[in-house]
Amino acid sequence: MRRPFFAAAFLTLAFTCGCSALIYMTGSQAKPITDEVCGRRIPVYRDAGYLIARASMHVHSTYSDGQRDMDVLPDLARCEGMAILGLNDHAVGKVCWREGVCLSFNGIERHGYKAYLDNIGRIKAKNPDLIILPGVEAMPYIYNAGKAPNFLVIGENTHFTVYGITDPAVFDEMPYRDTLRDLSPETFPGLAPYQRYIDYINHHGGIINAVHVDSEMDSFYGPAHFFMEGPVHGIHDLRGLCAFSILPEGYSPLAGGAGGAWDAALAEYTLGDRHQVPWALGDSDYHEVTDTLGWATTLFYLREFSETEVYAAMREGRMVALMGSVFNDSYVAEFSVADGGKAPERPVMFAEKISVSSAPVIRFHLNRPVPGVSARLVRNGRVVHSTAGCDFEYTDREMFERGLPAYYRVELTGPVRPGVHGESPHHETASELRTNPIFVYPRSSK
Repeated sequence: MRRPFFAAAFLTLAFTCGCSALIYMTGSQAKPITDEVCGRRIPVYRDAGYLIARASMHVHSTYSDGQRDMDVLPDLARCEGMAILGLNDHAVGKVCWREGVCLSFNGIERHGYKAYLDNIGRIKAKNPDLIILPGVEAMPYIYNAGKAPNFLVIGENTHFTVYGITDPAVFDEMPYRDTLRDLSPETFPGLAPYQRYIDYINHHGGIINAVHVDSEMDSFYGPAHFFMEGPVHGIHDLRGLCAFSILPEGYSPLAGGAGGAWDAALAEYTLGDRHQVPWALGDSDYHEVTDTLGWATTLFYLREFSETEVYAAMREGRMVALMGSVFNDSYVAEFSVADGGKAPERPVMFAEKISVSSAPVIRFHLNRPVPGVSARLVRNGRVVHSTAGCDFEYTDREMFERGLPAYYRVELTGPVRPGVHGESPHHETASELRTNPIFVYPRSSK
């Protein structure tokens, strides 16, 4: 995430001068891809009845605030061993005060959604070996909660990525507020404008994911104070989200960690109190030439190699999120739940619902040993088993004796290493892996 889109600098100018302004902020020109950034990773594995495809989701180009031209990104994806590339330039490229006083930071709106989607279509045709997902990143609503001369701008870091929309008119007409209306404090809108945006995208058949869910903002620029706690509550409170980016920023105890907002949503889904739950994915948020497409990666478990199947896997939770160099050659070869001593129905069972008549046996292992890793099995928001290493088998007698439904998910943590290829180049980054859950019901309770 690049923040705060220089909006505060603009507000300083606008509020001080009171004059009409239109300032363009554009990304730098494309730079060559060199061998030193290439990871030489395997883009697609075949195992457990799936094509396991590496994906870099949430990638920016010079259509908004990215530093690489869109035409170069497929070559970079091949270089870094990505089979899937999710393009998500910023949708609306401006922040305004009243009418006509705007800062433009070079979003898709400036170029036109049709031109943007047509260009992605051209690039897809030139690169048939890759799955390229057309998408946008949206910031649906901002408002001022402060009183002049101290402005408190809220909502600038509540972002969503959108996929599966091919009609530019849908983007042209989406509910979006990029304008501060007045100098006096505005009423707190709650989650209503964000829910309205989610409903709109779902109504038009799109897929919408929450990003930066645990990324805080607290910055002063001139008279403008940009502040917001990480919008972790949206994981639970917003309905209709397909997924959220648990990595690299959303795995804290408040968000995607054990007992956090995601677990609260999963518990309600397990009990039948909600019909949909957001799944977890990895999010690269690629902007700069010094970044890597593999900062946080999503592994999609596909039945066939197609764009349609990627969307199906996203909707059904057939994904693993990972980040850090120690996991970049890894995938989950087994995450299964079996009924007692019986063999599991499949080696990989993400987001599946199964019934058991005896204590469930949970099995997990990666395709290869990874040194320095610890594993945690989370059941209903609580860690019930932890072990050194990345392979385990656990029989949950307590769950069966209580006779209550449960979900299980796995967290792996590796060593913290300096930023190298496959990690953020800006700071030391832990190696993390997160699965989506399996839902288990005693026979009498499902």
